[in-house]
Amino acid sequence: RELVEGAPSMKELEKRKKLGDYGYVASAFESVTPFHSWNAGETVTNYFLLKLQRHSDHHANGYRRYQVLRSFLASPQLPTGYAGCMVLATIPPLWFAIMNPRVKKVKSQIEYIKGTGINVF
Repeated sequence: RELVEGAPSMKELEKRKKLGDYGYVASAFESVTPFHSWNAGETVTNYFLLKLQRHSDHHANGYRRYQVLRSFLASPQLPTGYAGCMVLATIPPLWFAIMNPRVKKVKSQIEYIKGTGINVF
């Protein structure tokens, strides 16, 4: 019974983990920053998911409690909240069509910001 009840939860947790980090890899010589994960600002799902949508602050400050995670305007933003993105991810061609251009844009913004030396966090 536990397996039947737990399997869907595990699948949803893994899906959520993939959403928050899609397209980003920090090299072994690079510090993890709020640029290395996606945020979403939808209030309702942020409340229900204990502010997990403020994922980039969690990456940059792993010691910070979920209740006080911050949102950064410079962090990459998902097109919808996690709930909407979970639905979107069930249609891979649509997911890739929406997210891959976003990943490319954010990566070019990161390179530009690194080149200027400006600290946006």
